[in-house]
Amino acid sequence: MCNKSIAVVVLHYNDFDMTKNYIENLRTLNWENITHKFIVVDNASPDGSGSRLYDEYYLSEDVEVLLVEKNLGFARGNNVGILYAWKELGAELVVVSNNDIEIETTTFPEQLIEMFEKEDFAVYGPDIYSQSKKLHQNPFREAPLNVLDVQRKIKKIDRVLPSLKILDKLKIYNFLREIKSIFSRSKRTVGIYEERKLNYVLHGAFFVLSKNYFDKYPDGLYDGTFLYMEEDILALRCKKMGLKLLYDPQISVIHFDGVSSLSESGDRCKKYMRELVETKKSCIVYCNYIDEINND
Repeated sequence: MCNKSIAVVVLHYNDFDMTKNYIENLRTLNWENITHKFIVVDNASPDGSGSRLYDEYYLSEDVEVLLVEKNLGFARGNNVGILYAWKELGAELVVVSNNDIEIETTTFPEQLIEMFEKEDFAVYGPDIYSQSKKLHQNPFREAPLNVLDVQRKIKKIDRVLPSLKILDKLKIYNFLREIKSIFSRSKRTVGIYEERKLNYVLHGAFFVLSKNYFDKYPDGLYDGTFLYMEEDILALRCKKMGLKLLYDPQISVIHFDGVSSLSESGDRCKKYMRELVETKKSCIVYCNYIDEINND
């Protein structure tokens, strides 16, 4: 097996303990003979946890904390670390990860390198198990949303938001949410996560970019959105260039899924409303991006 270099980019926003626990989890993996670096990008955390992480790790050889001056969102924030890993460190495999992740398999680095040598992927996604939702989040969907899908999504958001504002004022959103969770089931196909898939849309909580991706997109992720729709955009970019997206459940991670964002807001209803507002903005950007691709 050839010696490959791996960088893990961890996007941080509040919750010092969550990110520190993840870094310590990464350190327990078997990195023997594998060049590696853990890059924490602090997205201007208002709780000051970015500076605390910098102080915690500034003498560490395996961890680098990059502080940005304002919240850049998902794609632009991750790109700070991704481009540092690719252009400055020369990492051949760049793991892009939320901070609310745990990797249980100690052989993850070796498995990832073997996967790349065997499959020659541009983007790889593992099995991601959501601890809070009790479901497997990969593969995300079979194909990127089309314009009609997104237009329907926007209309649904426009219908739902006024109702959420009423529920928020009445303080009954949490109660109704619990009732719904009792009677509803996930629409996700049972067992699909057990199957290897090619060119499916991959979940954004944890994925890997290889040099094959950077050969076509040296500037990293598309940075036109602030939050949401990044998974579909990444899949569209790969489809345009004929790049290979691989889902393979041989590697699995645990996703604690939004714990830090909820602890920041303390209010599920307001959090959901903010998500919908940002999703609508990204849907509009996504439709424009599809037009750009079709007109190239």
